[in-house]
Amino acid sequence: MLLSLLPEQAKNDKLFEWIVTEFGAQMLWVAETILSDPEDGKEAVQEALLGMFRNTHRLPVEDEKRLRAYALTAARNAAINMLPEKKRREERLDLDDLPIPGEEDLFEKVAAQEDYDFLLRAIRRLPQRYREVLLLILVEDNTVEEAAKLLCRKPGTVRQQLSRGKRRLVEVCRGEGMDLEA
Repeated sequence: MLLSLLPEQAKNDKLFEWIVTEFGAQMLWVAETILSDPEDGKEAVQEALLGMFRNTHRLPVEDEKRLRAYALTAARNAAINMLPEKKRREERLDLDDLPIPGEEDLFEKVAAQEDYDFLLRAIRRLPQRYREVLLLILVEDNTVEEAAKLLCRKPGTVRQQLSRGKRRLVEVCRGEGMDLEA
């Protein structure tokens, strides 16, 4: 796109409209790939576009290939800059991480009522992150720290996944019609 063909007052508006139309999907793909989350990816692209707007004078507007490279680099850099905050957010405890009163008792009822094969089948139905933790800790009798090392995760993350995995396992067992009220 050659901006020299546009009237002076419409250049910035048209430029950013064109950038979003032409490169927006690619910018979003780059950001989502880095952040592994569509919402975070959108936020990164917005940050990238805002940064580009603030530095309009630096944009290589006469060369479409360079402008595309600039836009994709801006999206990549914005996503990379968001990674530390994303990591901090994921590590913070939220309400889901608080223990439910009686949660351990309920899990123990599941373990006591069903045979080993049933529990293994139920564990296999869980998402991989929970399945790995439950198998390492409950079946193979590793500690949280040992499981964290084996999975290359932080112990806090493994504790969280263990708690959530147990909760999901109870839900799976309830779904199979197990009476847990006794």
